[in-house]
Amino acid sequence: MLINKFRQEIKDNLCLRCMTLFVDAYQLAVSDNVYKIGWDEDQFTAHLCGYLNQLKVKGQWFVSPQQPYYTENHYSGIEHASVAPRPDIRFEKYIWQNESPFEFTIEAKNLKSNDSHLKARYIDTGIENFRNKRYPDGCLAGYVIQGTADECATAINSLLRKRKRASEGLIKTNFIRGFESSYLSTHISGNAPMSLRHIFLEFYIN
Repeated sequence: MLINKFRQEIKDNLCLRCMTLFVDAYQLAVSDNVYKIGWDEDQFTAHLCGYLNQLKVKGQWFVSPQQPYYTENHYSGIEHASVAPRPDIRFEKYIWQNESPFEFTIEAKNLKSNDSHLKARYIDTGIENFRNKRYPDGCLAGYVIQGTADECATAINSLLRKRKRASEGLIKTNFIRGFESSYLSTHISGNAPMSLRHIFLEFYIN
């Protein structure tokens, strides 16, 4: 029992470390200010991965963009490899000898506070991919390119209410020290509750 608790604490700390590294990369990107507002999410992700490549060395992390997650169905040819899930960023670190590595994924979406398509996409291909376990453990990131983080969270919550899913709304929760644009939502996955963390990165503010 104590061993399981100890392992869970290590896992929780590693999850937080991944998200903190991601925010650190964002803060470097904002400081350098060479990004373009017209970029799509893959361009923002690639840009942030450049900074993550600088930061990951200290913690000896393996970080890769859009790494496919293959299942036995992909390995055996039952499902085509092209349809394997590809979250935007994957962190990997070996912790326990002779065991699989710790893995953490970040799925990212562009967001505008007044764009209905983008907020629907955030729910349908972001939240849902974690809720239905298509993506492994991780968090969602919103690249805010119009409006503010709180305005985008409010807009997403409004759509969830329209879909009769108000209980799944994003609640502001500052789980990363010194960073305020982070949120937590609660969902039902299978028959069990699950929590999902959200990090909104403001690349443009009204």
